[in-house]
Amino acid sequence: ITKENGTSGYVIYIPYDKYSKIDDIEITILSVDGKKRKTIKKKDMVDQSMVNNVTLATDVRLLIYTVFEKEIPALIKLQYSKTIKESFTIESYVPVTNENTAILSSNFTVINYDSTNQLRFSINPWEKPSFEVTNTLRKYSFQLKNVTTSHLKMLEAKNISTYITPILEDFQMDGIDGNLSSWRNFGLWLTKLGEGTDVLDEKSKAEIKSIIRDTKDKKVIVENLYKYLQKNMRYVSIQLGIGGFKPMPAQDVHNYKYGDCKALSNYMKAILKVAGIPANYIIISAGEDYRKPKIDFPQNVFNHAIVAVPLEQDTIFLECTSQHSPVGYLGSFTGDRKAFWIDGENSNLVNTK
Repeated sequence: ITKENGTSGYVIYIPYDKYSKIDDIEITILSVDGKKRKTIKKKDMVDQSMVNNVTLATDVRLLIYTVFEKEIPALIKLQYSKTIKESFTIESYVPVTNENTAILSSNFTVINYDSTNQLRFSINPWEKPSFEVTNTLRKYSFQLKNVTTSHLKMLEAKNISTYITPILEDFQMDGIDGNLSSWRNFGLWLTKLGEGTDVLDEKSKAEIKSIIRDTKDKKVIVENLYKYLQKNMRYVSIQLGIGGFKPMPAQDVHNYKYGDCKALSNYMKAILKVAGIPANYIIISAGEDYRKPKIDFPQNVFNHAIVAVPLEQDTIFLECTSQHSPVGYLGSFTGDRKAFWIDGENSNLVNTK
């Protein structure tokens, strides 16, 4: 820690969820000459849910410890072990998480014992890892030394992520196998997750058909159904298990009148299906911290879902979490950026308007 963080302190946080378990933690606070000041164990940390003002339910939790040091600068040494039961979202390497910090020394090593399963790393500002291969393993090591506060702030100002994320091409989550060697294969996995989630019962279909009536103009139908969604459904975030990637059933959205971006987008797709209008579920990196997907580097960089309705003369994009946006309006949240169009073997990257 190079500078005092006022009354907020320096916050250390370690996430875990349904698929992961923190086995052991030790945080050591030292003076710059290496003299130990204190040791913090797992029992000393706050265990807090990630539920907030827009998240109704999540199984993601944080172990948190806030460091307050009178004598600055100070050194922090963090060691922990974590067991994870899925291989889609492998732990990212986050060398620094707070302002007014520098990196004296930081190491990140990944050992892959499956020589048939290719391991890649997300694009990052650090040097490429050293590489060691034997008959039984492949070892990748990143070494960071003497990275200044000013350099870290420069990367942040340019919106350059300092995370390093390992990506296994063959992965599994919740017992469902997938492959990230191509965007097509990733789209096949996501398509499989969504199968059967856009089904509505006959009573619900009749309600949707009563809105359409004798209207033939597809654009008018899309607009009317979008307004119905906006008037009757509300957005809440629900992130439970594989539900962070799989939409909740459209019937549940219809019954309970709420859903997250995935659920509302999937529901919009379902009611358009009742009207005989095909639509596509799209995932996208939304907001200011936009992470642009790379054509030659398949990776899950997405945090939001929308819908696209391809008509004869136009494609209408729908932001299903908004109760106020006009039909077809995306705005700066998701407009004019690359997104992932999910359609089985035809899944591909597209540009939004």
